[in-house]
Amino acid sequence: MKTKMIGCVALAVGLLLAPTSAYAHPGHSWLAGAAQPLLGLDHFLAAMTVAVTVGVGLMVTLRRGARTESDRRS
Repeated sequence: MKTKMIGCVALAVGLLLAPTSAYAHPGHSWLAGAAQPLLGLDHFLAAMTVAVTVGVGLMVTLRRGARTESDRRS
């Protein structure tokens, strides 16, 4: 139950911050800036944030899938 509550709080905070973080600065969106990491420090940091977030998300998903697969075999 505690894990679900932490997940819900994280999702709520993410949804609240999403509109403010959608644009890094006038001219282009935050993710568009992340696609061009060599243009400046802000672009590089945005690209690193995306890479780390996607990597952690994939790792958690794969571990969760492997755990449920081993539970099915038992």
